[in-house]
Amino acid sequence: MLDVAGTTRDTISVPVRTSRVSMLLGREFSSEEIRDLLTPIGFGVEPTDDGDAQLVTIPSFRPDTETETDVAEEIARHYGYGRLGTTVPRSPDAGRLSPEQKLRRVIRQIMTGAGLIEAMPNPFLAPGDINRAGLVVEEPVRLLNPLAVEESVLRPSLLPGLLAAVSYNYSHRNTGVELFETGAVFEVSDDSSALPVESEHLGALISDADAFAATSLLKALGSALKLKFDLTNTDGLPGLHPTRGARINLGDTEVGSVGEIDPAVLRNYEIEDRCAWLSIRLDLVIEAAISAQGTPYQPVSTFPSSDVDLAFVVAEEVQASAIETTLRDAAGEELQSLRLFDVFRSEQLDEGARSLAFSLRLQANDKTMTDEEVGAVRQRCIEAVESTHQATLRA
Repeated sequence: MLDVAGTTRDTISVPVRTSRVSMLLGREFSSEEIRDLLTPIGFGVEPTDDGDAQLVTIPSFRPDTETETDVAEEIARHYGYGRLGTTVPRSPDAGRLSPEQKLRRVIRQIMTGAGLIEAMPNPFLAPGDINRAGLVVEEPVRLLNPLAVEESVLRPSLLPGLLAAVSYNYSHRNTGVELFETGAVFEVSDDSSALPVESEHLGALISDADAFAATSLLKALGSALKLKFDLTNTDGLPGLHPTRGARINLGDTEVGSVGEIDPAVLRNYEIEDRCAWLSIRLDLVIEAAISAQGTPYQPVSTFPSSDVDLAFVVAEEVQASAIETTLRDAAGEELQSLRLFDVFRSEQLDEGARSLAFSLRLQANDKTMTDEEVGAVRQRCIEAVESTHQATLRA
């Protein structure tokens, strides 16, 4: 039977890119090859202003061909499937860590390298846990439908959870616990209709240790992240010892606190040993660390270094960080490292005084420093500290 009542299908013109055909078939085709392969089987091929594309007119007797991919299939069929080589498909690009993720890993490595174990306490607290930890929060973030009263408040600090974890270990005779945690803390937004303000913190609680352990941990973080943390002694920080706490600043921005836990708070948790505490705003610190990654590289000196130890007797109210700043300014470019390694109190010293001992490493980039040059830097440091802080060099 022959149907003579049908209508002829209109021709369709499709732009076909040479690069697309080559990618689909796994072989480099030229525009001339594509034209020579399509013309004998009834396809019209005309050049376009775009050098990579040609306008291909599909004949009316090929209703199965409508798109650029269909035309590529016709090119492959006419060229010969057996003549097309085997091409291994490209795998997608491998994922990679973002700068923030890399820095979080670095921070965790520093914590674990210092002997701390990562803890994951419950972020929900009982209302009394906030006061029990010595914190002052006017209005904590409360859950609308808590499963239990003991889990009805979102934590305003990492301190209550870590204290509870240390207390649990002490109740099982596991003393000397060193824990850290990274997680979110919450506070009520100024806008009552808005969601709570959430920020990411790092907290470290070291039992059977003094504030020096926490400040040493902070210095390790600063060294790894290329950041300079400044400490400001402040009395009465919530949860911390009345005279053994300090605020942590990055420039003009406060980013945390460091010191010892208040003995009254430790009694609330039945912890008999002293505990060091470090807390920083992890989101702010990571943001600053990413900016500091552009610091130019400085070559390591190939010349030997000289170590100088200086111990000063100063009044209790004189901050160790203030003396460090004075020593850095006085030592100049030859100073490679500076650390406080001893705090000494004794009846042999005047009342209200203490001894702070610092270790300085001096090293020049272009030569070996002579004894006279090292002695000159040492004398500059002594005179600067004595005149600025009314200190006395301890023999």
